[in-house]
Amino acid sequence: MYRIYQHLYLSAWFEDTVFVILADHNAGSAGRENLPIKKYQIPLWIYSPKHLEAQMIAKRGGQIDVAPTILAILNMDYESWFFGQDMLSERRENSLALIGNYQYLGLYQQDILSILKPKKQTVQYTTSLLEPSNKALAEQNFSLLEKTIAYYQTAAYLLKNRMNAWSVNNEKIKASSINVCNRKSAAIGVHDC
Repeated sequence: MYRIYQHLYLSAWFEDTVFVILADHNAGSAGRENLPIKKYQIPLWIYSPKHLEAQMIAKRGGQIDVAPTILAILNMDYESWFFGQDMLSERRENSLALIGNYQYLGLYQQDILSILKPKKQTVQYTTSLLEPSNKALAEQNFSLLEKTIAYYQTAAYLLKNRMNAWSVNNEKIKASSINVCNRKSAAIGVHDC
């Protein structure tokens, strides 16, 4: 890493570059637990000394937040159907992380991990990134469970109907006549609906 940095530092474009280093998840993220939350805790490093003051952000976030954060750093005005939010924004609310593996889909928010399992089964755990214990909730939080389902169903719908694809020259999306701000989008708090 250091050698790469040294080489880049000498480049003429170094000062106007935003460097982003992000992991996917830790090795062995599938295991005895459905979704071991600690294995999904990954670093995100954004480096652009000309544009960003050095700081450590201790907010919960996820990979869904990376693109909106980078676009905000670049001061880009854009329209999107991102589920994520700018991690550096003071207006950021409802921070969450979407995690999953080949079999389970999860939403982690407010120290509750909601998991969608095969055959329409669900489970919720109370857990913490500091002390991941995965204690099953005695009573499920149905509003958070509905939110989990809505996120994944909305994403599947957008992908299936190619509503997330940009057209040439960043003009409106071809399916722009379809109102994506439906019940599911409103339920999960998709912005700008």
